[in-house]
Amino acid sequence: MKTNYLTFLIVILCATTSCSQIVSEDSADFAADMAEFITYNKWEQTPAHKILSDTIDLYVDYSTCVAEAMNSSYYRTVHPVIVDSNPNYYSIKGAQIKFETNNRQAVYQLLNTVREVNYADIKGAAKRIVEGNNHAVLITDGEYYQRKVGVLDSQTNPYLADEFRKWLNRGLDIYIYSEPYLESGKYNKFRYYFFFTDDNVDNNIQDRFQRSVPAQNNVKAFHLTSKYPTISKSVDYPIINQSLSPNTALECNGYKYDVQEYYTEWDDIYKYILDNAYDDKGNHIENGDYLVRGLFLNNNQYDGFKIKDLSINVTNVGEAFINWLSEKQFAEEVEDKSTVLPKAGAIASNNLLTYDKKLFNETGEIAIMLDKENKFEGLSTEGNLLKIDITANIVTENFTQNNDINGNFQWYSITNNNQLNTSIYESIRMVVLDPSMNPSGNNQNKILYTIYVSTYSL
Repeated sequence: MKTNYLTFLIVILCATTSCSQIVSEDSADFAADMAEFITYNKWEQTPAHKILSDTIDLYVDYSTCVAEAMNSSYYRTVHPVIVDSNPNYYSIKGAQIKFETNNRQAVYQLLNTVREVNYADIKGAAKRIVEGNNHAVLITDGEYYQRKVGVLDSQTNPYLADEFRKWLNRGLDIYIYSEPYLESGKYNKFRYYFFFTDDNVDNNIQDRFQRSVPAQNNVKAFHLTSKYPTISKSVDYPIINQSLSPNTALECNGYKYDVQEYYTEWDDIYKYILDNAYDDKGNHIENGDYLVRGLFLNNNQYDGFKIKDLSINVTNVGEAFINWLSEKQFAEEVEDKSTVLPKAGAIASNNLLTYDKKLFNETGEIAIMLDKENKFEGLSTEGNLLKIDITANIVTENFTQNNDINGNFQWYSITNNNQLNTSIYESIRMVVLDPSMNPSGNNQNKILYTIYVSTYSL
């Protein structure tokens, strides 16, 4: 039984990557066993996987918005990125949606020679995209006028809401760039670039677009997804204390570990982090110093949903880990390899840790602290292995009150000058207000990030 594993403090930050060398023999054994232990208990993060093919489809609305687009410097900067992706080019000419070519030079020529055809079937194009398995780009002004339906009905019809839901329910992403322009020299409208993609795919079409197309102040981006935002670790990890701050990342078995040995007890940790914490001027820090820093929530102003509040949930799995190791060794020593290992019998230690909410609201950093009101709750005198889960507590939509963004999805109709066309706005609004689309509503597992801490007893 490898009880010596629980005699030092190790901070392990989980992510997915490949293998490399571990610093010491004990750490190497611990890292390998922890990877297996985490996987066995199904605690590992869902790995990135490719849902979509490598193919990109391009759908172009042949209405006035694109026919006049060559006058736009922004539209011209978009061309190289789209052409370089070697897309399948589909024209939307009224009710007819037709595959034209996938020849790169021909795509370039078509984008420069669009001739106006009204009443584009935008919904039909979106339906093809969400029922397919390719990344896709849709360029349109968003006006969906059906000949048999009254214009006023079309102006407020959330006609893309169902297509948005279908795509998001597959765990995928939609990025929308809205470029204001003047149509026919007198109508203020928007040209939309919809990117149907998957953030889990590296170097996807949205990534290439964002890298290559210069930002323009009046062009607003908006991101629709029903997934939680990711958490990243700062390259320059803040050093709290050399013993408590994670060191160089070590990798094994598909997990990434920041390992730090710390020979101490929780009583001493509390003394340093909480009771005897002073700032640079010698003033006592009332709520204590930080235990973990450098984790940032990738929550952007243009995201459809924002995490407003977190919970730091702690579970002591030390006894379960030791029992699991013992059973694992026994299983390896007998001929019957089918021995069923026990799942972790975890002891909840909630309220042991908290986070700096002020810092989180200002910068997005998740700085973990000791909860001074709950010393030693859930800790053992026999050694501890703590599973610290950062979870989403409150998730709110970030569209209806985000006036910097939502104004770009409403414009005065050409056919009815006194009426706003809100069809795209309503399509998005229907999605973000749908409880099943909220990340906290459709994901039973709200864990954003997990840290494992192995330490001495009280």
